[in-house]
Amino acid sequence: MKNTLDKRVIKTRHLIKTTVAKMLKKQNPDDISITDISRQSLIQRATFYNHYANVYEVVYDICGDITKLVDEQFCDIDFSHVKQSVKDIIYGFSAVRRRLEPEYMDFLFSENAAVTVQIRKWFTSSTIAKLEKSQRPLDKFEKYAVAMYVNGLFDAYITWRNESPSKSGEEFIAYAVKVIDNACDFISIR
Repeated sequence: MKNTLDKRVIKTRHLIKTTVAKMLKKQNPDDISITDISRQSLIQRATFYNHYANVYEVVYDICGDITKLVDEQFCDIDFSHVKQSVKDIIYGFSAVRRRLEPEYMDFLFSENAAVTVQIRKWFTSSTIAKLEKSQRPLDKFEKYAVAMYVNGLFDAYITWRNESPSKSGEEFIAYAVKVIDNACDFISIR
């Protein structure tokens, strides 16, 4: 009985999350009502409230799902080797994109920043932690530089993928490595 109940809970929560993810592509969380979620996911309002207190809890749960997947994909990247890490990051983005639910993927690569902000924060803090572990503590300006580097790669990949969905990741990697080479000529990492 408990196993059946757990499966039902998992399926219902999944249904709610995918419905909200679809809605978030076009609306902000403040503009989404529980009634709209219930209507689109074909559940009762009471069922929604059995699982979540409000829309923000659902968004937080979606962020948790995506962040967990990103963490699994990027946990072994060595950020101290810039050129290789760029390749690993791009391959990682592609792998995350393939493994995400279609609703999550559309939401993640849409204009709504609710999830991407969380992933960027995780990715930036993870990069800083790995650099500090492998090299030395970074000062605040070096941390800003890391954040700019990570966010730049993230934005460049999303823009490139949206404009050129048929091109291979290798083409983007070649482009990104050239950009990194030029940047490294001006910036030296101590």
